Amino acid sequence: LAVWLGTYSKKFGTGFNRYHHGHMLDRVKRFNATAVFYAYLIAMLARHTQGLHDCDVKGAHSLCVHGADFIRRKEALILDTYEHYA
Repeated sequence: LAVWLGTYSKKFGTGFNRYHHGHMLDRVKRFNATAVFYAYLIAMLARHTQGLHDCDVKGAHSLCVHGADFIRRKEALILDTYEHYA
């Protein structure tokens, strides 16, 4: 069973919701299934911490223009966020 981790967290920009995601985990237990969480993690961090927009939003302050630089400058934050999810 898969679910999107799209809820907002002040620290990471996205996160776990015990009601929505918890319900999915209850079903995983009931059906002896595998849980899969997926997220727009790096882009959400860039949006939350740097105010970057998706590439399809007008303006130069986008992931297409500044996304690679964000990854280079914020590698530690990205890795910390993945560790938080793990």
